[in-house]
Amino acid sequence: MTRPTNDSASQGDRRVFLVDDERGLLRATRLALRSFASSWTVDTFVDPHEAFLASFAARPQVVVTDYHMPGGTGADLARALRGAYGASCPMLVLVTGEPSLRRSERALFDAVYAKPLAPRHLAFHLRSLRGTARSSTMSAAETEGEGAADTGTDA
Repeated sequence: MTRPTNDSASQGDRRVFLVDDERGLLRATRLALRSFASSWTVDTFVDPHEAFLASFAARPQVVVTDYHMPGGTGADLARALRGAYGASCPMLVLVTGEPSLRRSERALFDAVYAKPLAPRHLAFHLRSLRGTARSSTMSAAETEGEGAADTGTDA
């Protein structure tokens, strides 16, 4: 297992895990979060299993994950985290281009956003999600009042 990439020496209470197999996207998102959500410690992972294992050593408050990755899916990661942490599970956010999520998979997440989600929008949601209950599927356009997007199906 590799060590998480850590942006801060502080082990404060605002830690987010970014999990995506696109390294360039992880890098860009991490750098943007430094500007838009500088109080958050950001750890990045390309493998969902590594993120799961790292969560025991460096407990995140929020896990933002892609859906399709070579090491498994975002839904697999969400199931593992919910199974391990139960009611004290970190907030789980899915950012995906997958147009046909099942309701049962969508229900694993506190929020589901459609790709592309600009890092500044993610930062906005990190600030707003900390005190909210489970939310519905949203797109970046919806967060700016331009309309709703639903990435899920009943299948």
